Amino acid sequence: MTTKLMLYAALSGNLGILACGLFLGWTSPAFSLYEKDNIIKLSGNEKSMITSLLPIGGIFGCILSIISTNKIGSKCTMLATVFPVITSWLIIAYATKSWEICLSRFLAGVSIGAGYVATPMYLGEISPPNIRGIVLTCIQIAEKTGILIEYSYGPFLSIKYGALISLLFPILFFLSFMWLPDSPYYLIRWNLHKDAKKSLIKLRGNRKNINDEMESIEKSINIADTSDGSFKDILLVSNNRRALVISITLVVIQQLTGTQVITSYAEIIFDQASVDIEGKYLTIILGILTIICTIICALFVDKKGRRPLLIISSIGCCLSMTLLGIYFNTKLFITIHYYFNWLPAIGIMLFSIFYAIGLASLPFTMMGELFANNIKAIGCSIVIIIASFSFAFVTFTFPMILDQFGLHVAFYIYAVSSGFGTFYIYFYVPETKAKSLQQIQDELHSIKY
Repeated sequence: MTTKLMLYAALSGNLGILACGLFLGWTSPAFSLYEKDNIIKLSGNEKSMITSLLPIGGIFGCILSIISTNKIGSKCTMLATVFPVITSWLIIAYATKSWEICLSRFLAGVSIGAGYVATPMYLGEISPPNIRGIVLTCIQIAEKTGILIEYSYGPFLSIKYGALISLLFPILFFLSFMWLPDSPYYLIRWNLHKDAKKSLIKLRGNRKNINDEMESIEKSINIADTSDGSFKDILLVSNNRRALVISITLVVIQQLTGTQVITSYAEIIFDQASVDIEGKYLTIILGILTIICTIICALFVDKKGRRPLLIISSIGCCLSMTLLGIYFNTKLFITIHYYFNWLPAIGIMLFSIFYAIGLASLPFTMMGELFANNIKAIGCSIVIIIASFSFAFVTFTFPMILDQFGLHVAFYIYAVSSGFGTFYIYFYVPETKAKSLQQIQDELHSIKY
């Protein structure tokens, strides 16, 4: 049974991720605005730094979240992320120097890193198994919605007023989320059994088998608490180590598809395609398509499973990036007919569709499922740190690859990475559909590799 409060918790919790998505989509319209309006003259290196400082800040946010989620819980950690986000938007609104923009991006990254650790933890722990997949997949729907919102009004407003509107979203998240109960898992770990039961009753409704779920949670906590949840436990305990390897590999594959390049430089890439529609309008279409496909993923993830969607997604990303590479490679040697100038736009749209139906959301969905409760905070933090490094690496190296080798080489690299992802997912990633968190741990124990 899914209560109204459970649905409200999922919507409110993901509103915080939507606020993070605004920052991911901000660079695409903002770089164009800075060039046109001459507010702040940004060099290519400064643009790379501004883009990559977001994931670098995310690394620090992940480290802080290891402490905060264990001490104050995932709910309070999520609430605490609001304050650096608001500060970041205020700095952007009134910035007159490039270093101020860099500072704002770093602060935003700290919040995003902490939020991406705490949110899957909280939503994964409060959700019943039959809807946990769709609830966790909604994290990416929220992120993509934030990107679309930024694409929609960013190009048509000044930097200042766009930033001031954007800071309203984290405030709305704080006001809506602060009333929700803590995770029953967190409360039981602190021996607050009565509070945990009240929390579970609110989330599930007052039903007869609430005691069965309480016993299952307590069993999971007791098994997990046989170790202290240190980094050593992740490396030495087989199921923890396998959860870490699978989660890290999935997020690295996710980032090496080139998704952040498409997100951060979409308008610039579209403008290079020499089509009649301006890049800012194509980015809006791109954002809408991405949300639709991420919703499709959410609808099917608990019916068809994680593995099929991940495999289809990685194959599609490989093919669409190959198409983009071939187009820009061919353009170096011959004049492309007018009708074929649409190929880059089609390639980016296809990439976004395939990426959204699997790789966009499911690595984070599975991250919230694979780790045992006692090492979930440190495990998720390590994964987000690696994802942040990968994010920073891809976005920082893209302009250099573009200048030294050409756009086609970047797309070929992302295509190969996506192809590798297909093989890894097929052979090594387990299915977690409709399984309790304890059942997933039991299965990880049995995996041999």
